[in-house]
Amino acid sequence: MLCATCWKNLRGQDGRVWKGTYNLYYHQDQAPAQLRSAGKSGCQVCRPIYSLYEDRRRSLGYEQTEKEISIDASLFVVDNEEKPELYRLNYNLQQGKLRIKQTFVLQEASFEHQPHFTTPMSDSTESDECFALAVEWINDCNNHHDCIPKHKASPYFPTRLIDLSPLKPEKVEMADIMRSPSTEASGTVAQMKPLFRRPSDLDDIKLKVVSASEARKGGSDRYVTLSHCWGNAQQFGYVNPPRLTMDTLLTYTGEGMRIGHLTLTFRQAVDFAARIPSVRYIWIDSLCIIQARDGLDNKDNEAYDDWKRESREMFRVYSESYLNISATASENSAGGFSNPDREAICGQMKSA
Repeated sequence: MLCATCWKNLRGQDGRVWKGTYNLYYHQDQAPAQLRSAGKSGCQVCRPIYSLYEDRRRSLGYEQTEKEISIDASLFVVDNEEKPELYRLNYNLQQGKLRIKQTFVLQEASFEHQPHFTTPMSDSTESDECFALAVEWINDCNNHHDCIPKHKASPYFPTRLIDLSPLKPEKVEMADIMRSPSTEASGTVAQMKPLFRRPSDLDDIKLKVVSASEARKGGSDRYVTLSHCWGNAQQFGYVNPPRLTMDTLLTYTGEGMRIGHLTLTFRQAVDFAARIPSVRYIWIDSLCIIQARDGLDNKDNEAYDDWKRESREMFRVYSESYLNISATASENSAGGFSNPDREAICGQMKSA
């Protein structure tokens, strides 16, 4: 059994420190009372750590203190062909001059009788669990990071944006969709509050491409961007993947584009973006920059001129966006956000 904090670290990658590898490194500062509570609850990581912490504290003659504890840990896959589900967790704790180093060997437990969790147990980033975790990260960034640009009297909008208002629910606050850890350090997380009522059939909903001047009148200055690999969507059955061209411009800016005609990555991107409170627009390059019509390539003067203008603005389009969605799981616009066959870095864990 793992406590809620360890679940968030190991499954949700809370506190992750990027070091350029696929191994998981994370840092966390916590109060001794939190470690004590998790240790007494039976967490198979915190329990031995808390026992070592108390033994070391007494041997050094230190009084009990609520001075913050600093934790640095790393998770690696153990190279063992006979037991490929093994992981090594290196755990380092420091509180002033008190230091503890411990290594755990963790093994994936059977999922046959696994209780329901609402931490990111899902193998798909389309799930409500993953969306709630993303909102938690966004909320943390909004409240604590200095990188958030100050409100501007005249916010920036790209030349064109996709209006998500047909997908927007009634007013929903961040707090309504954030996960709330259980007050019991039991390894579980409380059920999420229900999200909002979603359209029953997204495929038939149409989204319009709007101009910057129209967006300024829309009541929201937040838009998101999508980073994706173009690849070859045709091999996945998209004979004519939707693009903004001089032939489709009037349709996309008039009646709009059917969501059902979009590639999987684009459908998931507009759905995800529309669920974020106070975000009304999304920018997707091939739907917001005029593309050359089939067979014309560089001879399509209108498209070439538009690309020249928009490419100069690209840095600002991304830097001024509320957030960027990176579809890194797919090699083309038809692959979607997630690879259900890819195993998570660690599943339910038990001490070996």
